[in-house]
Amino acid sequence: MKVSQILFRNFRRLEDVQFSLEDDHTVFVGPNNSGKTSAVAAFRLFFDRGGEFTVNDFTVACISELDRYGQDSGMNAISLPTIEMDIWLSIDPETEFG
Repeated sequence: MKVSQILFRNFRRLEDVQFSLEDDHTVFVGPNNSGKTSAVAAFRLFFDRGGEFTVNDFTVACISELDRYGQDSGMNAISLPTIEMDIWLSIDPETEFG
C-alpha cells in the first residue's frame, strides 16, 4: 500500500491543494511563499501524536469565519472552518492481497 495523492484544505498557504506522490521520490519545488514549508509542517502536525494546531494554522481565507464565531446570538449557529488532509492510497492487488 502506498500513498498516491494528498489534499490539504485550510492549512496556512494551502487553501485547497492536491498533489500526487511518485513511487520513488517526490520533491516540492516552487517560488517563495508558495506552500512548500506549509506542506511539511502539515505532515508533521497530522502525523505527530503530540502535534497541536493553533488558530495561526488556518489559511487567511478562514479568518473572517473565525472572527464571526461568538458574535452570533445563537439563533444562526455558525460552523467553524476545519483544517483537513485527505490521503489516497493505492494498492497493488498482485503483491499486497495475493
